[in-house]
Amino acid sequence: MKICKYPSRNKGSKRQRINMIVLHATVIDLPQTLQKLCDPQSHVSAHYVISKSGDVYELVEPQYIAWHAGQSQWLGEADVNQFSIGIELVNLNDGIDSYPDVQMRALQSLCQNFMQCYSIPHDRIVGHYEVSPDRKNDPMGFDLHAFRAALRK
Repeated sequence: MKICKYPSRNKGSKRQRINMIVLHATVIDLPQTLQKLCDPQSHVSAHYVISKSGDVYELVEPQYIAWHAGQSQWLGEADVNQFSIGIELVNLNDGIDSYPDVQMRALQSLCQNFMQCYSIPHDRIVGHYEVSPDRKNDPMGFDLHAFRAALRK
């Protein structure tokens, strides 16, 4: 899998641990997504963006905090950005727009790499809606249960 570097300055400091992956849907197309996640005025970022054609863009290196989850918590631990990798999937997040197979294969490869590198269990790959349930609903139309099952194979 080839990863295209597309650096964003929207990031925090280096961190001590990574033990979770948060999946997002962009709502906007790839060029708008890259522009927004690299715009210092937006105060948002992600570690990776995966296009509909399966191209993977690295905006923030995993050892740095990206600003992708916002106000969030997981199992009582606040500020999920501190310990998670944020992956944006280019998708309208309307529950209708599909996630093409090539995009899913790139996501699976990326997640498997991080699962191995950081000993992340499959049940700590979550949707944004799971860490920010009162604010977010992404990634809509994404079968997280099936995706986790595929990662276990």
